Amino acid sequence: MHTIHDSFFLSFLSGPSPLDVVLSILREAQSTKVLRARNCHRLLPITHSCYCTLEQIKETAPKVLEGQFPAREFPSLILISTGLEG
Repeated sequence: MHTIHDSFFLSFLSGPSPLDVVLSILREAQSTKVLRARNCHRLLPITHSCYCTLEQIKETAPKVLEGQFPAREFPSLILISTGLEG
């Protein structure tokens, strides 16, 4: 069983997207060679989330994948693994 320690989530009601915030932090760290969040190991920009039901996943998946594939290559089947090893 995995335990998550010392994590926090930010919710954006307006303004920049989570992806824009993470990219800004990473660009600054790359240009200055200093990461102001020295104890941070991962930055995950979560733009969409849903409950783990097939209906919710079917509704959310196209929103998450929008713009990631050319219109003709949008996958008709998406495999989502929820297994955890450890």
